[in-house]
Amino acid sequence: MMLFGVILMYLISPFVILAFAPIYLAFFIWRTFVKISLWAKFGSGASLMRSVDSAPVHWPLRCPEALSCILIEVAGNVEISALRQRIRNNLLDVKDPASGQFKHRRLRQAVCRYRGYFIWKDVQDFRLENHVDFLRQRDTGEIVSFKDEADRARIVNVIINDSDDVFEFGRPCWKFLVVPRVDAKSTLIVLMSNHCMWDAGATGMVLVPALCDGVVENPFMHMKSVPGWARAWLYFKGLFGLPLFLVSQACGPADRNPIKARAQRSAMMMPKNGQKSPGKFSYWEGSVPIATVKEIKNSTGHKFNDVVLTAVARALRKYFISLNPGKVYLWSAMLLYNQLSFNVLPVWMVERLLKRLAGKPTMAITLFRGSGQILKMFGHVIDNFHGVLSIPQTTPLGVLVQSNAGELAINVTGLKTAFPTLEDLKVVHRFISEEIEVLAQEVRQLKEESGNGVDLKLLNPGSVV
Repeated sequence: MMLFGVILMYLISPFVILAFAPIYLAFFIWRTFVKISLWAKFGSGASLMRSVDSAPVHWPLRCPEALSCILIEVAGNVEISALRQRIRNNLLDVKDPASGQFKHRRLRQAVCRYRGYFIWKDVQDFRLENHVDFLRQRDTGEIVSFKDEADRARIVNVIINDSDDVFEFGRPCWKFLVVPRVDAKSTLIVLMSNHCMWDAGATGMVLVPALCDGVVENPFMHMKSVPGWARAWLYFKGLFGLPLFLVSQACGPADRNPIKARAQRSAMMMPKNGQKSPGKFSYWEGSVPIATVKEIKNSTGHKFNDVVLTAVARALRKYFISLNPGKVYLWSAMLLYNQLSFNVLPVWMVERLLKRLAGKPTMAITLFRGSGQILKMFGHVIDNFHGVLSIPQTTPLGVLVQSNAGELAINVTGLKTAFPTLEDLKVVHRFISEEIEVLAQEVRQLKEESGNGVDLKLLNPGSVV
């Protein structure tokens, strides 16, 4: 069934592209008129959102579960006034020498709708204090602090499920929340935004270096220079990302597994009047030495990402077996990437298409390469640097794997409709960490037996589990 779906997808794709071509042409013409109208009305104070940035603003990513969340724990006390000043000096007030415009202008802009498209629009009454503040009790305004690691995890899970005010049309959709430890031994800084503001790469290469002391050496170490013709080709492929995504969703078989079934049952029982969803859990404690993954990578000749994806696939298979031994399940993963061009077609058309076909994948996964050096903020070492993956309400599980200072941090995020308790999600996290070590042991054993390289495919159960 899966093979038939893949074959059908490749057969249909060229016809879908040809069918979408005149539609794109018509809306490109309309989009040009919209840009002219936008300039005539707002001048340089507004601009059409780039297509790749507009994807997270569409349903189903325009929800609290889909907010990007970065956790930075500093080994010491951080003054809120010093943090605001650093953000102002290193981000807000930095200007491009050539144009004289703010380099990170988006921080002062809001997402709005205009003639069927999403736009960035300058906010006249921007106040930094509204976006960088302590986490406070809603009713009393008192500053919230945490006692230990368990209390920190509890507070983070409250934050990621109580964030309706982070994204609102007409106001900047980002926020830094500061949570001090009771004994002042550490400070947790939570960076929250819609994914249209910044992704994992922008966080590691722009935001975090701007917050750290001194100059972070070569923050773009894993970014290769791309020539103009290659950028044009990537844009062309991304232009048809939406129709190809819809074809792949339509042709692929439906996922059948316990967590998808739980989420679907809960979604059917939820009210249809826009009531807030139950939210999500997130867990990230502990890390895996990068050296272990590199050992597997070097022994097999495969890429770093292949090793991680194999471990995640085996862990999810193990989790399904633990729920119901002996049964065969079908699941698929959605790799998060930035080539889908959504803001060419108008909002109403894109969201109608996504509502029909965007709910198939069981899991979203992304891998993020962070700094290889130890970072400091206000003289204190950054002890923990983790991300909480943004997932739509239609995708039950998210896995974010992030490297930082020689360690590999694994964050798992699950919808509460699919994982009844946080303990259920912790099992998935534990299985991923265990499977990386098991892979390393199997590679060592196979190397000893064969004396040659090892094909990682021998260790990968595939996506049908």
